[in-house]
Amino acid sequence: MKIVRYNEFILEKYDKEDDTRTSVIKADSIIDYLNENVSWYMDNIKTIEPIWRGIEGSKYWVANDKSSDINYEPILKVSPSKFIRRSKNTYNFYIELLDYSPYWLDYPKRSESIICSTDNNYAENYGYLYRVIPLKENSKISVCSSQDVFDSFEYLSDKINTISGIGKENIASFNTWLRDTFELHFDSGYEEMLDKMNDVIEDIAFNDNELSHEFRHYVEELSGQFIDDLEKWMSPIKNGFSLIKYNRNTTGKDLIPFREVYTDADCILVLESEFRKELENYEKD
Repeated sequence: MKIVRYNEFILEKYDKEDDTRTSVIKADSIIDYLNENVSWYMDNIKTIEPIWRGIEGSKYWVANDKSSDINYEPILKVSPSKFIRRSKNTYNFYIELLDYSPYWLDYPKRSESIICSTDNNYAENYGYLYRVIPLKENSKISVCSSQDVFDSFEYLSDKINTISGIGKENIASFNTWLRDTFELHFDSGYEEMLDKMNDVIEDIAFNDNELSHEFRHYVEELSGQFIDDLEKWMSPIKNGFSLIKYNRNTTGKDLIPFREVYTDADCILVLESEFRKELENYEKD
């Protein structure tokens, strides 16, 4: 049974014609291919903490005339930075803010990353289960503070609540509040967002928008540095994010269970069901 939730993880599918970041790898053996290309991972397969992604979409089905079952390609290569991802069915404002914030400079760009999970069961709810392996050891992985990035900004949520009165909500509500408060458009980019924020703040006394009393009070009396404050409120440290280098020594202490993670590194994705079959036969031999 598929999970139906309003979140980022499920909204990124692989059956789009404009997905330029993913390619199919043809190889006789998954194990041989991984030994040749990511030996650092295979040498530590029994101890390294894996990361996962569920994939659905007809683009990577394997034709099988003898069965009506859907079979997926066993090996994919993903180059996340070749495809600029945007939020679907919600606004892209928070991604724009993260990508340009000085507090997030050391982290992978959200817009150029592949979204994964540390929980294989959670990932499998979104499609066929793939194991995600960065091609280069010590690739950067951003670890969210919850199972979904939409619920990973509690500090930001608390701060926005104090100046908006919208209640403690998630990133979707934050995006909507930004749209309504600053009259942003669906496709507003970073520079346009800053311009509109500055316009509202500079003319706060004459603004006819339905701005909350708390927000007017914040701008007029408590602080005139909303954009600076907003970047601080969204900082990874204050919201419980962590940054790791994924390598042969990565364990569950580094990759906390039940967390969303993402990376902009080139990755190999292997279909876990086929990989397990090969491993079982390999160990018997």
